[in-house]
Amino acid sequence: MTETTFENTHSEHIFVIQQFKDEILELQKKCSEKDKTIFERDKKIAELNSEIIVQEQRGKLKMTMIQKEHNESIQSLHDQIRALNKQVPQSCRFMSVEVNGIKAKSVWSVS
Repeated sequence: MTETTFENTHSEHIFVIQQFKDEILELQKKCSEKDKTIFERDKKIAELNSEIIVQEQRGKLKMTMIQKEHNESIQSLHDQIRALNKQVPQSCRFMSVEVNGIKAKSVWSVS
């Protein structure tokens, strides 16, 4: 080989190496951008997951409060029913009624 051919081959190799270096830099830049995008998406996913957890906790707390209010309401109604049931015998009495010649004591009279 002559020296000119060697120099041409060497120049071509340097050119190809530079192209590879440029391609590597471009790919590294793309990787960096994709890593940044992935990081931002992961951050957004974490934020949304934390919002979901907070909303679930609030929902459970609200359901617990509603259930407690419901139970208190039911208990209050049961107490009212018991109190009214105690008042019924005191305020009502049987009345004798004659229907078609038959006496019955099934009609209530409220005092």
